[in-house]
Amino acid sequence: MNVTSTLKDLDFTDDDGTFVASVAQGYYKDPNDLAEALAAAMNATASTQTYTVEYQNDGVDVAKFIISNTTGALLSLLWNTGANAATSIGSLLGFSVAADDTGSLSYTGDNVLDFSAPQNPSFDVADALAAKHNEFLIGDAADNMCVDASTVTWNVDLTKVNVESICAESGIIESVFNERSVPVSATILLKKGEAKRFHKFHKNDSVGIAYHFGEKSGGNWVIGKSGSLYVPEATITSFEIADEDGYAVLNLEFQAYVNQDGEGEVYQNFL
Repeated sequence: MNVTSTLKDLDFTDDDGTFVASVAQGYYKDPNDLAEALAAAMNATASTQTYTVEYQNDGVDVAKFIISNTTGALLSLLWNTGANAATSIGSLLGFSVAADDTGSLSYTGDNVLDFSAPQNPSFDVADALAAKHNEFLIGDAADNMCVDASTVTWNVDLTKVNVESICAESGIIESVFNERSVPVSATILLKKGEAKRFHKFHKNDSVGIAYHFGEKSGGNWVIGKSGSLYVPEATITSFEIADEDGYAVLNLEFQAYVNQDGEGEVYQNFL
């Protein structure tokens, strides 16, 4: 849930007067975290009364926020007439902002929240990206020069399992991903005296790998046409020296993993 500069404020009136609660901007991955943030913002105002905000999620058809005054005798949520109505957080929380909520001490959102992924995304018209002036990095923070790679293949393989339920009409209530494998392969130029890649392969050392791609203009990545893939923890699982049209290359394969401290993931970013 993305709290932005235009979706962050709640004007409300209680026994002590009219106040505005502003939620810190940013992404809230858990609606319960957003509920806590809004409650904290309301309780941080000059009002002496106490507020709770609950995310009610008793089922797929009940996913709503509830805002309550637990100590006073008056609560009005000024979605429409408040001084900060233009930046109201109400629609993000599932409340109808066409009118204020008055006459109660507790209000439940009007609309069930939908967190499913969009099924019909729209795409901008753009030419295919050419793999030039990109960056492929192998190593760590102290060894991160661009590697001369002719090919890079990056896969994120997910294993999906069905969650069975006798209550579901089909016997399956949902499907979830419970395993991820991230194999990466690359063909890079073998430079004279090159030994450190083989040493890491031989010792089964951890390496970080990153691929930055897209278009550049004036040496800077072009917004909307650039991105990156990053794995902080991987091992070199295959090492082979080969001949490619008269020059020596390394064919390397990597496998991402999560270590015993829970460190290591795969990150994808688009600029």
